[in-house]
Amino acid sequence: MNAIEKAVARLSATVQRAAGLAVQYYQDGLLIELTAVMADVDAEVVGPDGFPVVARATDFLIPCAELLVGGEPVEPKAGDQVRVQRGGKLETYEAMRLGGDSHFEPADPYSNQWRVHTKRVSVQ
Repeated sequence: MNAIEKAVARLSATVQRAAGLAVQYYQDGLLIELTAVMADVDAEVVGPDGFPVVARATDFLIPCAELLVGGEPVEPKAGDQVRVQRGGKLETYEAMRLGGDSHFEPADPYSNQWRVHTKRVSVQ
């Protein structure tokens, strides 16, 4: 691991400690408890009439080392759900493609974190 890679890993860990929230991540019916950073984003998508539209979405920065099933690392899947308690309410977000992009991507060049693209699907 070179000096830049170490610095990126330290920065990722610092962001998780400072802004991370306890979330419940569901993949294939399995619960994974982890820490994630929420980030509201504006995504440009093509509307049904063919014109670009700005859609509000939420990305979750999730440490790759925490997204484990049976002790093995897994990649986020479309349809995975992230649940978080905010303001006394349970918010559920679903991983999905936004525009032409995938539903997730590495958040840094060294794959310390996944950036999972989601839309809020329910509030209880």
